[in-house]
Order: sequence, then C-alpha cells, then structure tokens
Amino acid sequence: MIIVANELVRAFTLLGAFAVIRFRTPIKDARDGAFIFWALAAGMGAGVGLYVETTLGVGLIGLFVWLMHLSRFGLTSSREILVTLTVPQTGSGDAPAYALVFETHLAGHDLINVRSVLGGQRLELTFYVRPRRDTDLVGFSAGLSALPAVADVSLVVRER
Repeated sequence: MIIVANELVRAFTLLGAFAVIRFRTPIKDARDGAFIFWALAAGMGAGVGLYVETTLGVGLIGLFVWLMHLSRFGLTSSREILVTLTVPQTGSGDAPAYALVFETHLAGHDLINVRSVLGGQRLELTFYVRPRRDTDLVGFSAGLSALPAVADVSLVVRER
C-alpha cells in the first residue's frame, strides 16, 4: 500500500504484472499467489526508491512466513496415504479380514473406491488412511499382505 500510495499508474502496473504472470502460468496454490505479490511488491518498492520500507516489509513478511512454516499453521496432515487391496466378494455381514490390521495401525480410514475385479469374484478397495504416529507403514503393509483373504496390497504415500 505504501508503494502504490496515490499513484494510479503504479496500481495498474502491479495489476498488469500479476495478470501477465497469472495468464502465463496457472496458479494452483494460494501460497504461490502470495509469494508472487510479495516479489512484485519488493521489486516495485526497490524500483521507486523506497528501500527502507521495502526492506522492512520483505523482512517482516519473511519472518511471518517462516513462523507459519515452523508452526505448520493450516496443515491438516504431513502426508496422504492411499491403500488399495483386493478381497473376496462376500455377502456376509462379518467383519472384513483387514479390520483388525486397520484398528491396530490406523487412527482412521475412509473407503473412497470399490471396484469389482476377476469377473465379480473379488473387490478392489481403495482407502484414504490416517496412520497412528507410531505406525510403521512397512509393517502395516506386511500385516495386510499376511492375511490369506487379502491380495494385491498397494500403499501410495504423498509427503508434504
């Protein structure tokens, strides 16, 4: 705001620069947009000769970004895990074979996809899982694979 002040030309320059950047590269994350504005403000501040204000602004915003990174503010999870497994198609109301392994290793799970395979003899289940803090994912996968009714266990982990 200090850089733009009452200069209409600077305001339109800032808007135009952001529009060109946005047009060339789609911004998928709000943080990316914030960093672009941060860089544009720093460049414009230095360009118009407001060195003290620019240095102070960049330093304060950098401090806030660093503190938010350390506090993990706004993050719900540090990793996302998808588990895919194949089980026999049964019509019984019994607890599934994998239920005990899930209870032992997971804080929670959500079934997100069911697919019939092998001509309807088996079901491929895909879960979004939230492991407990002390869970070893290799042990979790091995526990599922050791069950005779469970086949084709696959874990996909995305670290953030």
